[in-house]
Amino acid sequence: MADEREKSVASPARLAANRRNAQKSTGPRTAAGKRRAALNSQRRGLAPPEIERQLQERGENPHDFRRLHRDLVALFPPHEASDETAVRVLAETWWEKARRLRDRSGDGRPLTGNLDARIEQLLMFLVNKRMSATRSGMCG
Repeated sequence: MADEREKSVASPARLAANRRNAQKSTGPRTAAGKRRAALNSQRRGLAPPEIERQLQERGENPHDFRRLHRDLVALFPPHEASDETAVRVLAETWWEKARRLRDRSGDGRPLTGNLDARIEQLLMFLVNKRMSATRSGMCG
């Protein structure tokens, strides 16, 4: 019994056209284009796998962290690797602050310690980068 969903075989002319078009699609060629392409997964708010493993080990929901990371990426779209790193560190720091507040540890150390200052520094870095990019026409 033949499966009706079988793909039809492309004609030789279609295969040749596909090969010609594929030769034109070589990806980014400039260093800047390659850097931007390397950030594609981060632009979509994907958290690094090692962070997700750590969250699961602590019994935390990686989906919630991914949502926070994705929202920060939407607010501060990375144009360079330093931007992506700053957004990731901001998400991690913000998450750590929330964890400390949630846990309300009684070990005598301040609940959020220097996390507020770190969050403020990262936000200022990202805001200044965005303002600089807007002035130079990189950002819309």
